[in-house]
Amino acid sequence: MKITGNEPAMPFESKHMANLSSEDFIGLTIRQQFAMAADVSWDEAWNVLVKIHPNPDKITADNVAYTVAELKVKIADALINELNKSEQ
Repeated sequence: MKITGNEPAMPFESKHMANLSSEDFIGLTIRQQFAMAADVSWDEAWNVLVKIHPNPDKITADNVAYTVAELKVKIADALINELNKSEQ
């Protein structure tokens, strides 16, 4: 079964939940869970920024934080794509 990443990361079933749709579940999606688990450190993000930033002297904590978040989401998406390849 292919996944989009929007499915619940840790679904559970209960007789009390029989009439609920997937939108009714609370908690993280698979994509969010994968992104959270991706191990991207502040130092790794800094090194990426230094290599790609047009003016490395202007790198700020906000730039690094955004880069960490962006890398984590890219890792999550890549993992979902790889998982879907095995389903083909």
